[in-house]
Amino acid sequence: MRKNNIIEQSWANDLPALVEAGLLEDKKNLELSAISLVRRLRNEFPDVAKGIAAVLSGYSKGNGAFRSVGVSPPADRDTHANLLQVDDATRGALKPVFDARIESEVARFVAERERAEELLKAGVMPANKLLLTGAPGTGKTMLATWLAQKLEMKIAVFDLATSLSSLLGNTGLNIKRIFSYAKQESIILFLDEFDAIAKRRDDATDVGELKRIVNVLLKEMESWPSRSILIAATNHPELLDPAIYRRFDSCVSLPLPDKEQVIAIIARSLGERLDTVSPSILDLLGEVLKGKNASEIVLYSNNAIKHHLINEMPLDESLMTTLLDCARRENSKKIGILCYAMKQALGSKISVRKLAELSGLSTTTVQYHIKKGVKQ
Repeated sequence: MRKNNIIEQSWANDLPALVEAGLLEDKKNLELSAISLVRRLRNEFPDVAKGIAAVLSGYSKGNGAFRSVGVSPPADRDTHANLLQVDDATRGALKPVFDARIESEVARFVAERERAEELLKAGVMPANKLLLTGAPGTGKTMLATWLAQKLEMKIAVFDLATSLSSLLGNTGLNIKRIFSYAKQESIILFLDEFDAIAKRRDDATDVGELKRIVNVLLKEMESWPSRSILIAATNHPELLDPAIYRRFDSCVSLPLPDKEQVIAIIARSLGERLDTVSPSILDLLGEVLKGKNASEIVLYSNNAIKHHLINEMPLDESLMTTLLDCARRENSKKIGILCYAMKQALGSKISVRKLAELSGLSTTTVQYHIKKGVKQ
C-alpha cells in the first residue's frame, strides 16, 4: 500500500505542470509532461500509459482531431505579402550527394522521425529541430526538400526578405505568426539564411530590436511540438547566437564535394548518357572540379549535355570543351594546366591538335604546357 502511495505521489507531481501547460497552450511543455507521465505510469498502470502514448502518437502524426483544417499561411499585416511559401508537391526531390558521415547523421534524423510513435510510447521525444550549415550550393535547401518528400510532409519556406519589415517591431510579430501556423500543422518549417534573424546578441553593430527578435525565436523554439519539424540553414554559423545552437537536436555541417562526390553528382546528372563517357574523363573531372559546390557541378553537367546535343558532339568532347570554357571565364592561366591534365588522362586518345582546337590555344602553346607539366 505504501509503495502505491509513493508511486501515485510521484506521477501526481506532474499534474500541476500538465494543467498549467494546457491552460497556457504551451504545447511543448504539455508534451513533455505527458511523456513524463508515460514513463512513470507504464510499469504500474500500463493501460493508462498506453492511452496517453496513443494520444501523443496521434498528435505527433497530425492525425484525427489534431489535424488542422483550412489554416491559411500568415501574411504581413502592412504589405499583405505571404510570409510562407507552402509546398506539398515535393515528388521527384533528389537527395543530395553526401559522404558517409553526413549520410549517417541524416539517416539518424530520418529514423527518429519515422519511429516517432515508438519513441513517444517509450516516453522519449523524437528529434524535431535540425540546423544545416555550409557554404552556398552545398545542398541545404535540397536536403530540406528531400526530407519533406521522404517523411511525406508539407514544407513551408519562411521568406526572410518579407519578414524583416522596415518597421522592425513587426518582424518579431511576423516570426510569432509563422511559428504559430507551423505549430498547428504537421509540417516542415524551413528557415533559410537563418543568421539574418538569429544573430549573436553581443553584436554591438545590431540595434536592440534585432536582439529582441532572437529572444522571440528562442521562446518559440522552446515550445516547438514533436509533430512538426524545424529546419534552419545558414552560410555563416559563426554569426548565430550561442543559445540558438542549444535549441537544435542536431547540427549538420555540409562540406563542399570531394573528388568521389563530384563524380557521383556528374554521373547522376548525365543519367543514361554516362555509359558513353570515358572513365578517365570522369576521373579528370572529379579531380578538377573538387571544391566546387554541388550547384556549380550540376550547372556544368547540364551545359555539357546541351553542348553535346546542340552541336552533335561526342559527350567526352563536350565535357572537355565545357570544362575549358569554365576555365577560360574564371582564369585563363588554368587552360594550359587543363590541357596537360587532359593529355595525361586520355593519352593517345586525344591529340595535341584536338586539344588546341578545344582550348583555342595554338598547337605550339599546348605542346609547351604539356612539356612543362611533364617536367613538374
